[in-house]
Amino acid sequence: MSGSTAIKKGIVATYARLFVYLLISLFYPPYLLSKVGVESNGLYYLATAVASSLLLLSFGIENAYVRFATRAKEESEEKLAKTNGTFMLLFGLIGLLIVILGGVAALLFNYGVIQTNGNPETAAYLVLILSASGGLDFFFSLFAWNNYFRERFVFNQVTLLVTHILGIGLSALFLYLGYDIIAVALCTAVGVLLMDLVFFFEASLIHPQKWAFPSLKEFKTESKEIYRFSLYIFLTVLVTSVYTNAGRLILGLAYDSGLAVTILGYALQFYSYEVLVSKAIANSFAPRLNALAVKGEDQEVGNLFLKGSIAQSTVLLFVIGGFVSAGRPFLSLWLGASLETSSLSTIYIQASSFLALFLLPLGLSLLTEVERAYGKHRFDALCSLGLALLALVAAVILVYLLPNDLKVYSILFGFGLPLILTAAMRIIYGKKVLKMPLGSYFRLLLGSFLLMVVSAFPFTLLVHLGILDGLGSLASFLISGFGYVFLFGLLGLLVYHKKVKAFIEKRRKKKA
Repeated sequence: MSGSTAIKKGIVATYARLFVYLLISLFYPPYLLSKVGVESNGLYYLATAVASSLLLLSFGIENAYVRFATRAKEESEEKLAKTNGTFMLLFGLIGLLIVILGGVAALLFNYGVIQTNGNPETAAYLVLILSASGGLDFFFSLFAWNNYFRERFVFNQVTLLVTHILGIGLSALFLYLGYDIIAVALCTAVGVLLMDLVFFFEASLIHPQKWAFPSLKEFKTESKEIYRFSLYIFLTVLVTSVYTNAGRLILGLAYDSGLAVTILGYALQFYSYEVLVSKAIANSFAPRLNALAVKGEDQEVGNLFLKGSIAQSTVLLFVIGGFVSAGRPFLSLWLGASLETSSLSTIYIQASSFLALFLLPLGLSLLTEVERAYGKHRFDALCSLGLALLALVAAVILVYLLPNDLKVYSILFGFGLPLILTAAMRIIYGKKVLKMPLGSYFRLLLGSFLLMVVSAFPFTLLVHLGILDGLGSLASFLISGFGYVFLFGLLGLLVYHKKVKAFIEKRRKKKA
């Protein structure tokens, strides 16, 4: 299979997986909330944030695997086998450290050293289970990265989807049988372990890869090189962790680990889908971008970046428009039985704002892959980290200064300006230093943006003016949601009919 074909199939599989994830999220989160209550639900989000933060102990070396494996393969198969062995040792040591520190954090929660307004014993068990699962998953993730390196994107996406469904299915079954949030954490861990074992057996038995442990001298030499390269990747990972987990930690530890964390958790869940799309697309393009960069084919790197970024940003715009149009009635259907109207409105405002704020940083995430391919990721990493720390400080200050009825917005207010500055910095750096075709990107993006605005405006107006209220939440959601999708698709065909026609003709000729 050619590189471009593998990427296309990987992207299709990615979006198929995310679509199924979205369908599952229509039913599972409200079911979980109704079964365990706001307090346990908030503690689960808090424990997830703690476990995710421990993954920072990797210092970003997992993101360096594709680059080092690509370079080693160019040298020899023996060198690739030793590089695989080096990463296996590093992943194993880091995974063990995550498990140990997760146990320490659990003890701190259990004995009240780290305090929450929830049950300390429940918090301790959740942190212990999710941290242990995270440590094991980190070690086995090496085999998933090996699949990305071999451009087995479809296999990865199918494995992620099937094991995710199994984990959610087990959780729902145990909740139905009357078990609590701790059982949910155990079921989640089982689903993750099944996924890890599939990747392990695929790389060990089905399509066995060469893994050779290097000598101590070779291990030290390559480890130093990996960490020197990964240092600035780690700063980028740290930035992502701040935006993904810090808000829940701040609210949970400084204000309220129940309702406030639950509201923020659901608001960030929509942003998490943006991250999934961004990460999956970046992973799909990373091997090809690295290969082109190694060969010095700069023009092809720029072309591949443009195609990937436009496709990615257009999908993100489509999602944003859909949520702005139909988000209010959707939330009423989704969580209305468990949360009050005021809480649903807060989730809608925050989710819409986070989706918009992260559009450019995530839509241009392939710039990060280009930077890494050329080894020019230091400046971006340092600037992004500085702005993320500014966001962190602002959020902490706001959670103490704002009145109680606005504290839940402290994360959104604190993150706003730093995110805008991050996008501006990345655009300037990508244009001036990396020489990426960002002018072409924004010209193409403008068309998608206008398409989204025109499609979303009438249905957003109908919902916010209350014109559809008399029909009920379900009818309001169906009219605004499917109306937006239909209008977006219709206008897209009208505006881009020549490109669509040319694409169809090209496919026909290729098949002929």
